[in-house]
Amino acid sequence: MTKRKRYILIWASSIFGVVAIAVAIFVSTLDANKAKTYISAGVSKVTGRNLSIAGDLEIDLGWVSRVRASDIQFENADWSSHPQMIEVGLVDVQVDLWQLLKWRLVLPGVTLSQVKVILEKNAGGAANWEFRGAPVVTEPAVPKKRTEFPVIEKLIIKDAMLLFDNQETNAQVELKLSQAEAEGFLQGPVKVKAEGYYQKQPMTLSLEGGSYQNLRSSSEPYPLQINLGAGKLKANIAGNLTEPLEMKGEDVTLDIEGDDMANLFPLIRLVFPSTPPYRLKLKAI
Repeated sequence: MTKRKRYILIWASSIFGVVAIAVAIFVSTLDANKAKTYISAGVSKVTGRNLSIAGDLEIDLGWVSRVRASDIQFENADWSSHPQMIEVGLVDVQVDLWQLLKWRLVLPGVTLSQVKVILEKNAGGAANWEFRGAPVVTEPAVPKKRTEFPVIEKLIIKDAMLLFDNQETNAQVELKLSQAEAEGFLQGPVKVKAEGYYQKQPMTLSLEGGSYQNLRSSSEPYPLQINLGAGKLKANIAGNLTEPLEMKGEDVTLDIEGDDMANLFPLIRLVFPSTPPYRLKLKAI
């Protein structure tokens, strides 16, 4: 190596070292809570509604970085009687920076707790998930292909509640998530159990699907089984979906039974004559 190249290399190494030290000092003294104002302003600009992070925002940087935020509230539509559309007690997300450098979003762990989500449509048909400040887009933001999903290796949901209220049809669903199993989420099956009320009738829901890795595979059908109970109605859906995101290529069986088909009206808004106890089994291919 020539003297000139050695001199340049020493200077380049020194500059890189100084920059690295400066970045380390900056990160170690950074108060992530100062970023809450910018995050809230950005969400408000896009949605036209306020986002509040009343708790701490913590960022632990590393090759597997961690972001934690607590006491989050997202404002509801101004016509709603519920002031908040979404409330989250805690969000804890891990991000693999090594994978991010390869342009792959890998989340080793995602934890959500004390979650409350309210979805509504008013009598005029307006929905609270329609945002007046949102820009017009021609393509949906959600992934269109199974392989485009980010990799979530472990998902934990604790103490969650979903309320759906459609004032056009007077349909109401209130579900409380009692269990969400996602240990070994990448390879293991997804299991969810919930209980609550639908049209003021006790309702239970259990879902078991293939693994997250299975969902992202375009060459394998996605297995799914759903068990639903509402009042005296029991329904089971089991089978495989070739394109689960579009609900296409299905090979599923619907098994439904109850005491009287006339009682289906509050659930599916279709009128049937009164019948004795029934059981229907349908197969869609």
